[in-house]
Amino acid sequence: MNHRWRTVALSCLMVLALVATLSLSCGKGGEEKGKVTITIGLLSDMTGPASTALVPINYALADLVSYYNENNIVPGVQFKVVSYDTRYDASRSLPGYEWVKGKGAQIIFGILPSDGEMLKNHVDRDGVLYYTISCTGAMVEPPGWIFTGMFPQSYELQTMLQWLSENDWDYSKGIPKIGAVGWGEPSTLSSMAGIKQYAEAHPGKFQLGALRTAPMGGLMWTAEVMSVKDCDYVFPPLTGAAITTFMQQYRDAGGKGKFIWAGAQCAYVGLIVDALGWQAIDGIPSTLSYYWWSDTESPLAALANQLLDANHSAGEAAAMRHAGAGYIAGISLNYPAFAIIEATVKAVGAENFTGQAFYDTAGNLSFTLPDGETYSYTPTKRFGPDSLVILRVNAAKQDLVTVSDWIPLVTEGPVQ
Repeated sequence: MNHRWRTVALSCLMVLALVATLSLSCGKGGEEKGKVTITIGLLSDMTGPASTALVPINYALADLVSYYNENNIVPGVQFKVVSYDTRYDASRSLPGYEWVKGKGAQIIFGILPSDGEMLKNHVDRDGVLYYTISCTGAMVEPPGWIFTGMFPQSYELQTMLQWLSENDWDYSKGIPKIGAVGWGEPSTLSSMAGIKQYAEAHPGKFQLGALRTAPMGGLMWTAEVMSVKDCDYVFPPLTGAAITTFMQQYRDAGGKGKFIWAGAQCAYVGLIVDALGWQAIDGIPSTLSYYWWSDTESPLAALANQLLDANHSAGEAAAMRHAGAGYIAGISLNYPAFAIIEATVKAVGAENFTGQAFYDTAGNLSFTLPDGETYSYTPTKRFGPDSLVILRVNAAKQDLVTVSDWIPLVTEGPVQ
């Protein structure tokens, strides 16, 4: 079985198992007597183009819910999850939103920016709390009922460019040119906006190259490759096979630019390695808003490894670690939402928990995660994390290695 079909087969098996897991309401033994049930509605891609990364994230939420239930971490509360497959199709966002509400969801968890942007006006109008682990300006401006466990990708790329200028580029070679390519979807557009903002604000550090988008689903990149062939740094597509096909076609065409990644590409490391090999990606720097699987000093990485091994077979666990950041992202980026729920329950009591209570608590809240990262929300700031780390691909170790401390976000210009 070749690498491509091995990946597809593993994904299909994981989807089937995930459906069974979620149908059990993410608990063992059902609701406990005397506890208040908080129902979480999950909107995610289980079968579409982002499912390679998102199915492990969905598993992580299920396992995190079971962990909270079994250990009574929020006293008096039992969590339950109802889920809907949006298939990375924006036309399914609103039906999914209505469906999970109809199933009693008091808070909705999302992953894809396309869902968040599509639902922004609806959740603000309806007063429904939506917590998502992606972020674009359209989701958080104006501030409303969407709270995110992620920073805007425009600021993520600004921070990456500043780090590159200070730690990676040799300016004796001149000013580097940076370009980007991807599908025309919200995350890509936010990333490109950040690159443009930073390059235009710092012409002595970067020269802005082409920022080219292609229709969703396209995998032929001839024109896009040529547009960034002369760049020193290239930010590739963000999703699934779009990443591997572009990177391969760029190298085949003689492109010499250095690829840079963000957290999104880290969710597809397994797919990329299967397609291109470790040597082809050696040295690529990437941003990340949490620590990696192998960061032994990270309590959240330890929790992710613990829950993965406790709840899945050795083969499933190996497949999800190989896949990339999906599962550990699902633990690390959803953990803050449970911290806010816990704070809300302490403030109002389990029986009084509502989306409005979460909104009131989170609207002016700061806390530090176990890994030392600070999160802060205010009446005007709806994205939580205030910093990120930089990793590099290390082919010799066949791993990603953290190469920085927590770096404060660069937030020049309006959020995009």
